[in-house]
Amino acid sequence: KPVAGKQVQFPNGTWSGLPQTGPNGKVRQCVLVAKRPRAGPAGAIDTRLSLTIGRGSGLAFAILDGEKPCEDILDDQAEIVLDGHSFPAVAFTVGSSSLAMHPGDAAGVLSALEKTATLRLRSDGAGIDTGAIALDLPGEALGWLKQCGKLFDIVIDRPIDPNAPDLPAPRPRSPEIASGQPTAAG
Repeated sequence: KPVAGKQVQFPNGTWSGLPQTGPNGKVRQCVLVAKRPRAGPAGAIDTRLSLTIGRGSGLAFAILDGEKPCEDILDDQAEIVLDGHSFPAVAFTVGSSSLAMHPGDAAGVLSALEKTATLRLRSDGAGIDTGAIALDLPGEALGWLKQCGKLFDIVIDRPIDPNAPDLPAPRPRSPEIASGQPTAAG
């Protein structure tokens, strides 16, 4: 059972969980985190991948590695890809070293995680494409995250913190347009 401020290590895999409290002493978010390599422009980047159910964003995925763009980002055409299935998402910066993504279909993503082997996070606005990340998420850890959110009354589909900014509705990514190369006919 999740306990406010008490970290849990899961024996299968490298995930740990923590119900984080805010200044008022109440749990503000339930966080699962694990180190995972992701793709970067010059090769693999060691990152901390987190899955969060929080008052400020609902369900969110975040990468923390210091390699995100310097400017603040809000991209409503980001995507979360679970085993090749794309979910439109909103990407946004959190502090100075983290990029998070909130899916439009939070319940669908949370349900799909039960069977997901690989995760990919993409945001053209942030210049991030993690490539396929091996999730290796034990059912016990995912069950803990769901239980933590319910126990502390944190919804997954939207921010409920009155001080959190509103998130726009995610839109599907724009299709890639091939450059028109002239042919012999003109």
